[in-house]
Amino acid sequence: MEFKQDWDKAQERILAWWNRELVDRCVVQVAAPRDGATGDQWDPFHMSRNLDNPEKIVDVWEDHCRKTFFGGEMIPNMWINLGPGTPAAYMGCKVRIGEDTVWFEPPGELSIDDVLALEADTTGGWWKTTMDLAELASERGRGKYFAGLADINSVFDILCHLRGTQNLLYDLIDSPDKVKQATEKVN
Repeated sequence: MEFKQDWDKAQERILAWWNRELVDRCVVQVAAPRDGATGDQWDPFHMSRNLDNPEKIVDVWEDHCRKTFFGGEMIPNMWINLGPGTPAAYMGCKVRIGEDTVWFEPPGELSIDDVLALEADTTGGWWKTTMDLAELASERGRGKYFAGLADINSVFDILCHLRGTQNLLYDLIDSPDKVKQATEKVN
């Protein structure tokens, strides 16, 4: 792997760790700027602020990888970070991008029954943005780094995005069976 030359040994250690075994030492992850590296480090919000230019996002990530030492079992992984709980956007939440945050706001006043009737939009919008970035990162990263998954967050957080936290808490008291159905639907 271009940005992780000792990938074979790191992979051996990681696989052993998952099997509760030890190869030669414990698993350790360290990322640090390479000697002589200048400029900013990877900004996790760079992606969400530059959605109009996916190529630039990947260019900046690859520049970061060239300037970074991935020590031990640290793996260069381009995490497709479009905010916590991206499935909420797939189900209709409005996305609000700030300088250093992404928020998912309810698509309107939804009842728990409305939430149960929602379907994820897998044809456009935030889903397409996620898939396009994942495909580009996977293609460009082949042999250099991994392309990670979007932050799917917890089912309950996604329901809070859709319904509003206070409303969902009331639903737990008033309609616990419907909340359970909604968690199964989102899951």
